[in-house]
Amino acid sequence: MNRFKFLILISIFFFFVANSYSQDSALRLDIKPEKITVRNGGAVSVMTKIINPGRIVQHLQIWSCSYYDNWIVDNPFVKLEAWPCNKNFFEAVTLKPGEDYANRLSLKITVPAEEILVEKLVFKLGFKRSADEQTSVIWSRPIKMEIKENIH
Repeated sequence: MNRFKFLILISIFFFFVANSYSQDSALRLDIKPEKITVRNGGAVSVMTKIINPGRIVQHLQIWSCSYYDNWIVDNPFVKLEAWPCNKNFFEAVTLKPGEDYANRLSLKITVPAEEILVEKLVFKLGFKRSADEQTSVIWSRPIKMEIKENIH
């Protein structure tokens, strides 16, 4: 019986350790479009904020010019707009607990004619925290945009 209690206590201990570690190692995204209504074929500027809500320091690799290369979108009707870069390198960004990193992205919204009956477009942005494409992606909450008029 004592062995059983011991195993339960150890299991509870490891559960709480793993749970607190996962909370500490996570980043959170705050995405704010400049507007929620966009013309089909139009662009919208989005303020991105990467927040460290945990208790441990987080390290990121951010492209100095092509910040959009740190991001992916889960909807084929939403594209990250690129801009020309003369110098582009990785910046090491350190986020202490409670700190954040903010920057802008531009998104192009293009819904095909056969899909335009959908007036609301829902998508998520995913942040890649380093240059390594194999790293896990941190996804935003769903972003809802209202689509107005069709491309002519």
